[in-house]
Amino acid sequence: MAIKALLLDRDREVFPLLGDIFNVTGHKLLIATNDNMFKDLVNSTDIDIVLVNHTDVKAWLSSWKEEKIPLAFFLLDRDEEELKFRNVGFSELNYIKKPFNPLELLNKLNYLYRFKAVEDAQQLGLMNTLVKLANDKESKLVEVANTNLCVIAVENGKVLGMDCTVEELRTILSSEEVKVRVKDFDRIKLEQKFGSTHDFVKTLLERAKPVQAVVTAGERILKEISPVEEIDKGLYRVSKFSTVPVLLKNVYLRVYEGKERRAAFLINIGSLDEWSGVRNLVEDTLFNLEELDAVILLTGDLSSIYNSFTLSEQKFNIRFITDYFVKRELSECGSKSGRIRTFGDFPSYTVTIATGHRLRFVPVSFSPSVGGFCLYEEDTGYLFTPELFSSFFNEQSKDKPEDVRLYHRVFMPSGAVLSSLIARFNGLKVNKVLPRYGLYYENFEEVKERLTGIRTGIDFSPITSRDKALDILNEVVSFVLESEEKSVTNKFLEELGRFATVEAGVVTDIYIEPPFTLELLLNAIMLVPGIRPSTVVGVLSKLDKNEVFINPF
Repeated sequence: MAIKALLLDRDREVFPLLGDIFNVTGHKLLIATNDNMFKDLVNSTDIDIVLVNHTDVKAWLSSWKEEKIPLAFFLLDRDEEELKFRNVGFSELNYIKKPFNPLELLNKLNYLYRFKAVEDAQQLGLMNTLVKLANDKESKLVEVANTNLCVIAVENGKVLGMDCTVEELRTILSSEEVKVRVKDFDRIKLEQKFGSTHDFVKTLLERAKPVQAVVTAGERILKEISPVEEIDKGLYRVSKFSTVPVLLKNVYLRVYEGKERRAAFLINIGSLDEWSGVRNLVEDTLFNLEELDAVILLTGDLSSIYNSFTLSEQKFNIRFITDYFVKRELSECGSKSGRIRTFGDFPSYTVTIATGHRLRFVPVSFSPSVGGFCLYEEDTGYLFTPELFSSFFNEQSKDKPEDVRLYHRVFMPSGAVLSSLIARFNGLKVNKVLPRYGLYYENFEEVKERLTGIRTGIDFSPITSRDKALDILNEVVSFVLESEEKSVTNKFLEELGRFATVEAGVVTDIYIEPPFTLELLLNAIMLVPGIRPSTVVGVLSKLDKNEVFINPF
């Protein structure tokens, strides 16, 4: 039978990925872009499954009707959020992390829809089992166990109560292995009673503890603090790791206070798959998106433009500060040009905001994007940058300037362009650099010195010799085999096998022209799940020492 699903897609970012596959497979997907539309569709339509962001659990609860409870499916932003849902009785069928494969999502929905409460309770987990029992109006006992046992009594589809406390049930659900089994109904002594399944689920969800983000091991690590990382008073990092292991993409929330006024700026805006998570983190800090005064777009990639347009649709009085190129693109998308200012609109590229803080804009076009600029706080000496002065993330790094140099070696167009850009910061007292990519740092003068006079980008020639390509590939393969576990190296060799012959860990032939070797090599290594950033940085360092052109990725 066809599934009828309802998607709450406030940012209009998920439907484009799912619309076609639902149509092709004969299932039906309804879209709501706000709470009122969601409520109307719930009231007027028979819904099987509700798809919502992980922060919209209340929307799922509001979709419950006396005659039918839709199953829940959550879209996650971080791996850590899986633990939150697993600890309250949802199964892996109930969620997927963005960005996701639409086929994988649809496959989970199929199993979620088809599985039966009695026969498939273990695969469904506690929550789905209770929902299906409620819809079938069945009377059963549901056993949830690890080394301890808790029995939940369900009569005519409604949870009567259980023979343990909520805290004891949560302890069982948070264990590594949880067994769920449905048995015939019988009267049991109830330790805790509930008025309905809705009351039971709401109680369990309300007591769910927030999950602290996992910290990666290493000599230098990024501490991802839930929900945001506070760098300094009024300065927050509200973003996450990129899917590329060495690119830690940063979005900053800057709150200025002074003269009995307050101004909140979002600096950068994140990629397409990050925006909903960034928005939620901003709201966690400011309490409401309406408190955000402006977005400062330091660079104009496509995803930033799209997210800015989405935000302008959600918050009609938001203002943007950017360069002329991005202003033109936003205007063409439909944003009101009167709400978009370029840094060139301010005399001498400086402005004193209502709180009394003085900001300076430093143009850095071709760094490497067309347009682009840095934001400098004259009061604090903080410098917010686009790609310029960014670095690769390396959890084992002991040399920050080298991380920055290697990043510029790959991404800057040429050494001449880089030298010209660096000269614009002479005489500027910088106390802290907050880059678009990589960890923030303080030794700006040392970084400038390391970057001065280096060769980058087109200063190097691509590989033209087949023998040279094979030598470099084997050097990289040897390094990866020494640095990573077998599960990672096997996957790497598998990806490498798409364009090269690999025998016993040695590359003996390539199926492509030599100039394309490094591009495909980097693509292969980036696709390996679980590979450490330090390994990727080590590969880039070896390519750097071979003095060949490295394709930006």
